[in-house]
Parts: sequence; C-alpha cells; structure tokens
Amino acid sequence: RFDKMSPIWVRSLFILNVVLPPYFVAETAVAHLRRLFKVPNCEPYRSVTICLDTLNPVCGDDGKSYDNHCYFCTETFRKNLSYKHHGVCT
Repeated sequence: RFDKMSPIWVRSLFILNVVLPPYFVAETAVAHLRRLFKVPNCEPYRSVTICLDTLNPVCGDDGKSYDNHCYFCTETFRKNLSYKHHGVCT
C-alpha cells in the first residue's frame, strides 16, 4: 500500500519500475525497426514520371521529408540527394 507513510525510496522504486521499462521497450523497438529499413533502391524509379500518393516518408540529406521512395528518388535524380533515414525529417 502506497500512502503518505511509505518511504520515498519505495515510491520512487515503484515509479521507476512502472515508467522506465515501457520507455526502453519502445526505444528499442523503434531502433530495431529503423535498422530493418534499407537505403531506397532508386533504379526502378529512373523512368517514372508520376508517383503514387502513398505515405511512407523518407528523409533526404537536404532536410526535406519526401512522401515515399518514388518522390525521394525522382528528386535524387534531379538534385543529387543522399538518403538520411526513413521517416519524417526532424
């Protein structure tokens, strides 16, 4: 039972055991997912003139987020961009 009489270290331990594990699990899962994504292969997009509007963001080294691989790759051919990471640029 946690009330005003409980020592502060017991309450602190309880809070650490409730708050920190989900945080570390979430951080580990995100890091693992980022490793699964590889640099986009832009060769199939070399002759594409229209990209679909599917949302799968890619961040370029110009700091801009592209909606998907197609938009990223077509800009790469025009501006000589480099891949930074999957997801929205922050």
